[in-house]
Amino acid sequence: MIRKYLTQYKHLIKEGGWVFLGQISVAIISLVGLRILTEIAPANILGGATLLLGALTLLRNIFIAPIGNTQIRFHPEYVNKGYAKWFDDNIKRLYIKFIFISILIFIIIFFVWTYSNDYPYNILLLLILILYYFLDAIKSLKINRLSAERRQKYSAIWQIVDTFLVNLFFIVALLIVNNLESYLAGQTLGLVIGLAIFGFITYPEIENNKNKNPDYSEIKNKVIKYGLPFIPLAIVSWISNLGDRYIIGNYLSLTEVGIYTAVYSIASRPFLMMGGVISGFFRPILFQKEGNKDSLSAKKVFKVWLITTITVFSLGILVYLLFGDFIIKILLAKTYAQDVSSIFLIIGISYAIFSINQIIENRFYSFGLSNKVILPSIVAAIVNLIVNILLIPIYGIDGAALATLLGFSLQFFTVSFTLYVIK
Repeated sequence: MIRKYLTQYKHLIKEGGWVFLGQISVAIISLVGLRILTEIAPANILGGATLLLGALTLLRNIFIAPIGNTQIRFHPEYVNKGYAKWFDDNIKRLYIKFIFISILIFIIIFFVWTYSNDYPYNILLLLILILYYFLDAIKSLKINRLSAERRQKYSAIWQIVDTFLVNLFFIVALLIVNNLESYLAGQTLGLVIGLAIFGFITYPEIENNKNKNPDYSEIKNKVIKYGLPFIPLAIVSWISNLGDRYIIGNYLSLTEVGIYTAVYSIASRPFLMMGGVISGFFRPILFQKEGNKDSLSAKKVFKVWLITTITVFSLGILVYLLFGDFIIKILLAKTYAQDVSSIFLIIGISYAIFSINQIIENRFYSFGLSNKVILPSIVAAIVNLIVNILLIPIYGIDGAALATLLGFSLQFFTVSFTLYVIK
């Protein structure tokens, strides 16, 4: 069956090759950047940046992501209808509007938080964060169109160069001035250069094929009907993946946040990357088979996808068990690598489970039953939050890792049970 798919989906494999090249290159550059960061900067800088950028991520998930999801889903449809530029321009209008709304909300939160905690008003930090958020949102707008048009080569090259620039400039910035503002300013400068080159100077143009355009309300309705339902899942995902950092920051310190973030990054990335590559190959096939009402073939594709992923991830966990200490010593500076072996292994297992759970969720999506994954995700996020609050004061960052494992495991079992009951 695999040989048949390799022949039939040659174009998908080629696109997947560029996706894989982009992901592996970004991963390597990011790991090198993290290694240098842990060598030249104290953990509290990484911890502070994690909390600030995490807050911006939540805002983007709520205000920007629904538009982005709508853009990816419906852009090909409007290209086929001959209204590509009209759709792109109006999506851009919505993007800009909600970027500024979310920036205004962030400014209010920033000043309220600063005032309530008796911190000095750091206007420079605020300006850097606003610029970073704006640039990152515009970049996502541009990347989304590339994804919708399946321009994987251009997108991969952009991501590789962008990651290199961001890491290069934050390293240089930290060597000049070793503080939080410098670290964030370096990342922002890298974003500026990457966006200027790939998002504007060489970015592919787009035109309409028809003169009469649809009504603007058509796009707004699509955002409301298609995009808004993603918000609860985005919030739940944010709680499950980033919420523990804020609890660590509250009960422990920014230094502990930084150490946990560094270990978390290197432990989770291989499973997320390999899961993404495998999914990029099998997901389109599964959806096509189910869309063609070929349930038997779809079931076989799902099983092969699941078995392939479990096999690869089992080997990955074995590598973590045998060589975890060595990997940590190679990828983290000594001040970050003390007594974190158990966290590294637990987070690795957690993200293996998380990625397998995403395969099961995609099975629901192929049936058109996306609503069935919402409740298990919410329950898992709530449990994750409660367990973090209970364990972190007692066990420190080891407690946060255990909470992540418990939350993802609960989500996996509930989603799997739901699939078993339904199908």
